Amino acid sequence: MKRKLREIAQPAAGGVLTDTLYISRGALFFEGPAGYQEITQLHMDEGLDRFRNPQEQQQTLAHISQIPEGRVFLACSGRTIVGYVTFHRPEFPRWNTCGLQELLELGGLEVSKNWRGMGIGRGLLEYAFLAHDFEDCIVISMETYCNWDLQGSGMNLWEYRRMLENILLRVGLERRLTDDPEITDHPANMLTARVGSNVSRETRVCFEKLLFLKRNGN
Repeated sequence: MKRKLREIAQPAAGGVLTDTLYISRGALFFEGPAGYQEITQLHMDEGLDRFRNPQEQQQTLAHISQIPEGRVFLACSGRTIVGYVTFHRPEFPRWNTCGLQELLELGGLEVSKNWRGMGIGRGLLEYAFLAHDFEDCIVISMETYCNWDLQGSGMNLWEYRRMLENILLRVGLERRLTDDPEITDHPANMLTARVGSNVSRETRVCFEKLLFLKRNGN
């Protein structure tokens, strides 16, 4: 299948971000950060059911758009959401009680099972990091194998992890070692992180300590 992703780059003065993915089924549009009203006025593709049914997932996206530091980016075909990526304060125990205000979690990246294999997830993630300034943040992604759609993807466990790692690396999320039980619970789990260029040295040091609490006597 031929596809063309126009170069996503910072616009010249007076210009706009390129946010369109051209595939054989037509043009997809990347939007965001999307607000509550925009999200609720769109339709959810029926293939967006990995975490909950599409209607419930739409309400979850709308909720995330309203919480502090919540960000929702969408891939749309016309008025239908076919993919999304979310960012919010961390939910996992170690990271949501650490007190680092600069910390954000890449909470979910899903493409409808009816629209996979077209580069949508990769393109949407790249768009999100160019449409929004994350340079003051440390973005983490907690990848746990129990949430992966192995059956729908047709990949085995390690192929799927390699695919995820490659996509995340494209936007600067690099795999980090940690003693967090959520990650060490299974060898396929992984933590990735992207430290923004404006994050202070003090915050960076605190983050590094969080990676290995046992080593640091906590």
